[in-house]
Amino acid sequence: MSDIGKRIRELREVLGLTQKQFGERIGKSWRTVQDWEAGKSSIPDHTLRFISSTFGVSYKWLKTGQGEMWDRKVLVKELKEKTEEILESFTQIPVVRRSWVGYMEVAGFGLVSKETILKGGQLAVQVKGDSMEPSLRNGDLVVFKLYTGDGSDVPSGKIVIVRDRNGELLVRRLVRIEGVMMLVPDNPKYPPMQPSADLQIVGVAVEAIKRVEL
Repeated sequence: MSDIGKRIRELREVLGLTQKQFGERIGKSWRTVQDWEAGKSSIPDHTLRFISSTFGVSYKWLKTGQGEMWDRKVLVKELKEKTEEILESFTQIPVVRRSWVGYMEVAGFGLVSKETILKGGQLAVQVKGDSMEPSLRNGDLVVFKLYTGDGSDVPSGKIVIVRDRNGELLVRRLVRIEGVMMLVPDNPKYPPMQPSADLQIVGVAVEAIKRVEL
């Protein structure tokens, strides 16, 4: 096996590709790749450059074995392009701490996918405490769409956003128990409540963004 063949094999294995898959990426047969790795045939310089640009690997390393396998400039460029691509699919929405009629106190902004916006997600609220455990934990974000009804058209079991008399926003699950609408915490140590003038449903959850501890 030639030194270049060894490096081709090393690159292919790092990428987790078979000889067939590697060859398909660069327009070559698996037999050609096999011959390269075995040192049975040489690799034209233009092919080495194509492999370099296709996989972001250093041409100098492929050709001579000097330097590092990965071309840092290419990796930085690809990372920047990927980051920009990801960010293009996201947008910011307000994270509301408290609200009153015609006024919202915004605590910050959360990053959500544009698909979430299409589902109706307009605002977010941060879960406080352990009242919704184990489903939701302290610090999780719940994205919701605004709601102005009495809850009768909200499916039982749906998570809703509730505003108390002080304007604080609470996360609860709307359930119907023997035909009676209740706002129930998932944590059984907290009591259920009934919607009222002092406890109004102001939002219906679209999705949750969970906080992950590492």
